[in-house]
Amino acid sequence: MITDAHEIDCSDRVQLGDFAAVAGFRSQILTHSLNLVKDRFETSPVEVGDRSAVMSGCILLSGTRVPRRCIVSAGSVINTKLTNELMFYPRQSG
Repeated sequence: MITDAHEIDCSDRVQLGDFAAVAGFRSQILTHSLNLVKDRFETSPVEVGDRSAVMSGCILLSGTRVPRRCIVSAGSVINTKLTNELMFYPRQSG
């Protein structure tokens, strides 16, 4: 399920598992990024596992993964492949 007003870049694959949700509004899923070392754009898929939810205002960067049965807290930025299932991933404050 994808609710209202999200931005999804489909330069590469975006995969939502069974019963997965991009919930709330204003999240961004980006499948491309600028590689500053190679000075070029690159693409990588983004995956949201079965029965997981990405809440409002999240940013999922190129090459990221949310495992099965997880919740990503509102306002989070995911820049890596998360590995633990059955987790609540809270927003990290700087």
